[in-house]
Amino acid sequence: MPVPIPLAQAEPAQPTATQQSEAGQDSKTNNDNATELAKKLQNPIANLISVPIQNNWDYGIGSTNAMRYLVNVQPVIPFSISQDWNLITRTIIPIIHAESPVPGGSDAGGLSDIVQSFFFSPKAPVGGSWAVGLCFFIPPHPMTGWVHKSGAPGRRRYC
Repeated sequence: MPVPIPLAQAEPAQPTATQQSEAGQDSKTNNDNATELAKKLQNPIANLISVPIQNNWDYGIGSTNAMRYLVNVQPVIPFSISQDWNLITRTIIPIIHAESPVPGGSDAGGLSDIVQSFFFSPKAPVGGSWAVGLCFFIPPHPMTGWVHKSGAPGRRRYC
């Protein structure tokens, strides 16, 4: 018959004062980094690449209680153009699917008007964040321009 061998139980090692101090400093550094990142995420002209995706779902449209689903993909990409300035690009790419709001109508979907923005911003702004820029629309079907299928001119669009 085998004889059981007792296992030695080791007591958990207690951290030294130096280890506790280093752990506290690491925790503070992590909190500072998280706070700084949160500030950058809230600042639309921060020197930070981001790709937010916005989802919109509407329902109960028209007599058929149709629904519409819209996804906006919005990449923001900063570029350093000099020692003091950034060029920040922001593109809004809307992708839509809409059911017909009237009986017998057809559903529609695809790419909608793309909005392209360019902003110039100082790398070290004084007195708060600011930027100056421009934006323009890119129609998804350049051959048709701004004219509706009916032949009527398209509505005026603003950034």
